[in-house]
Amino acid sequence: LLLDAEPAELDEEDIKAIEEKRLEYLKLDPYWLFSPEGEKTLRQLFGIYVMAHYRNEPDDLGILADAPHHIIRALRVPSGKIVCAVQIAQEGGLDDDVIDALLRGEKTPGNIIPDRLLKHLRIKEFGSMKGWRIVRIATHPKVQGKGIGSKMLEEIYKEAKEAGLDWIGSGFGVNEQLLNFWLKNGFKPVHMSPDRNPVSGEYTILVIKPINEKMKKLVELANAEFRRKLIDSLHDTYHDLETEVALMILRSDKPIFEDYRPALTPIQVDRLWIYAYGPMTYEAMCDVMHEFAKAYWYTYPKTGGLHLSKKEEYLITAKVLQAKPWATVADEMRMHTHTLMVMMKEIARKILKHYYKIDEHSIVGLDGEKLDNRLNFRELLNQPLAGLKARLESRKEVNSADKSN
Repeated sequence: LLLDAEPAELDEEDIKAIEEKRLEYLKLDPYWLFSPEGEKTLRQLFGIYVMAHYRNEPDDLGILADAPHHIIRALRVPSGKIVCAVQIAQEGGLDDDVIDALLRGEKTPGNIIPDRLLKHLRIKEFGSMKGWRIVRIATHPKVQGKGIGSKMLEEIYKEAKEAGLDWIGSGFGVNEQLLNFWLKNGFKPVHMSPDRNPVSGEYTILVIKPINEKMKKLVELANAEFRRKLIDSLHDTYHDLETEVALMILRSDKPIFEDYRPALTPIQVDRLWIYAYGPMTYEAMCDVMHEFAKAYWYTYPKTGGLHLSKKEEYLITAKVLQAKPWATVADEMRMHTHTLMVMMKEIARKILKHYYKIDEHSIVGLDGEKLDNRLNFRELLNQPLAGLKARLESRKEVNSADKSN
């Protein structure tokens, strides 16, 4: 069953060939692999999977041998030794009836990426578009970190493009190292399971690299919607997601909204002042900071000149969006709790200065009569900056009148 298979032993010549990028891309025929002539190559393939800690089962061999929608690709050095192995599932190209059934919650064998995107994004084209899902990719353990996996993805992309496909993608238990690998190779995260895998303990994330312009637009839309959903779910569904993983996802593409401002009322803005410059605590201001954190990531990286450091971005994500305890965030950031509390107040000052031109010496307090009119209050709610400017101008007039008297 090849569960005891091992990868080939690499010598100095093999290592040199890898460093010089002398690698051959192989399109392996399953019938040949399972013949006496191909057994050596098959054992090398499975040996790499075993060493990569994939949960290999006897059924995996059956899928490789019999499933017409699964294909095998590999990279080998001139000596003939396999250094990277990939299993690919052909997905998509579904007819309208199947797409409609999946949209209504039914299931179909295979087609994991189209199924999840149809169910969660509701866009029909994700069912009709054709692509390759990379089921498993593994590099020889002796030569990991040398760009072999990236070279493999490059070759798969070229072949898929020549075949007229729309996308290549994958799904995996997400962690920093794996997500970084896929992101640096041009893949975009588009969906993540709402529950952790009971075996691996990880959330499963789907990533896609579009091949044509139509798919590029769909993937941009899917990525933006996924990030918006993540931002609004970090306090609940993904409250225990590793914050570094969340940050990698949030930084993965263009702004979700090009022009979004924190939807703060005049009262919230004034409350923010006493937090930033007075004795008020974060716990009394978390609603205001939450709205800001959402606005920041909605517009990232085009935040209109408002700059937060990497540590500040971590803080507003872990503490504000995920609602982690101060002590937990302090442990994760390896900083003192008091230092983080001071940092949060500094962020509040940046918000006031950037959006509202308010500093420590600005006039504070509100005129209640001007807030009694519900219509006017709603206008201020919808246009907080304009309302605030009007309020500040009014205060200047009052202040001038007081001085003249």
